Amino acid sequence: MAKAPGIVLRWLLPPAIVVVAVWGFMALKNSRPEKPPVLTEEKVWPVTVQRVHKASYRPQIALYGQVQSPLSHRLVSAVTEKVLQVKVRAGEYHQKGDVLVVLDDQKLQWAKQQRQADLNEIAALLESEKKRHSHDLQMLQSEQSLLTFSQQQETRVSTLANSNLGTKAAVDDAQQLVIKQRMAIKQRRYTLSDYPHRIAKLQARKMRTEVSLLQALNDLEQVQIIMPYDGWVSKVSVYSGDEVRAGTLLGVVYRPKDLEVSAQIPQRYVGTIRKALAQEKSLSANFSPDGVKQSWVLDRLSAQVDPAGGVEAFFRAEQLSNDSPLVSGQRHALILDLPSVSRAVSVPQSAMYDSRQIYRVQNQRLQRLEVERLGLLLSSTDNTSRVLIRSVLLQDEDALLTTQLPAATEGLSVQVLND
Repeated sequence: MAKAPGIVLRWLLPPAIVVVAVWGFMALKNSRPEKPPVLTEEKVWPVTVQRVHKASYRPQIALYGQVQSPLSHRLVSAVTEKVLQVKVRAGEYHQKGDVLVVLDDQKLQWAKQQRQADLNEIAALLESEKKRHSHDLQMLQSEQSLLTFSQQQETRVSTLANSNLGTKAAVDDAQQLVIKQRMAIKQRRYTLSDYPHRIAKLQARKMRTEVSLLQALNDLEQVQIIMPYDGWVSKVSVYSGDEVRAGTLLGVVYRPKDLEVSAQIPQRYVGTIRKALAQEKSLSANFSPDGVKQSWVLDRLSAQVDPAGGVEAFFRAEQLSNDSPLVSGQRHALILDLPSVSRAVSVPQSAMYDSRQIYRVQNQRLQRLEVERLGLLLSSTDNTSRVLIRSVLLQDEDALLTTQLPAATEGLSVQVLND
């Protein structure tokens, strides 16, 4: 029993030590001096601005144009023959009348000779029919005279027979001769009446043969494929020795003055351009391939929307000669002048956020605005461009942010450096 207090103390001492330690830690924590709160200063972004000055401008849009030839001439074979010679290569410039491709004409020469022989035969048949008709007319007169004589002979023989001075056989012979002569005259008259029909048949046959001969002569003219005008050869589709059928494509040529430039117009400008075309306003564009500035005019817009979202536009040259350096397939930048706009503001590219947002600086903070993008204002001296915008929310002398800030947002604090 004397060991009981020692056992109790051994069990209670560890928890007591823990409690005292926790109490001491809390007392020390609560008695330490408090730190003053750290104040975080808002970052102020240094920026530049531009004052709003509304004016009238002629917007421009930069496009990417491709030269094409909608009036290309397709050279096709008119006959089924073998290609003897190909005297041209794609990319060459040729004069009107130059021989480009030569086809074999041996079979066509045979066909022409056959048609000519048929025509000569028909001419001989026509001449023979005319002579036969003249002969039939003469023979009809003779046969009519012979019929008269036969009828007189029949009368005499019949008279003698009635007087018992002639025989029945003689009468029968005389009557038979009259009948034969009448049949001969009837046959001769039929032959004469059929003469116009025989002549008509031969004339029709002659016409068919003449057409066949003309076709053979025309086919012979087609064995040489000729350059139809001064221009470029854009494609050659055959080689010497090829067998070609009628309608086979041999090549493609075009005239430089028939070239046009196609470019895709962004959808946001299509309404303005269609309205200008409907009002018969001329919209010009500058196209400068190989550094040579050329003036083009917007001719028409496509009737359907491109899958990419724009509309195809087609431009024609105001002046383009056959010796122009342009070739089909060439690509280059195209600058289109849009109709004049009023109350527009010109800002640098750095002022634009997305395609339709800018920031106005008020009370040293940014304010986001939605604007209408009208186009570009391109400099001809230093190849720079500015953006033309318009908004009813913009007032003259408003300060527009011109510094491109990655952290630009509504209410951001800024410090204007250039105002």
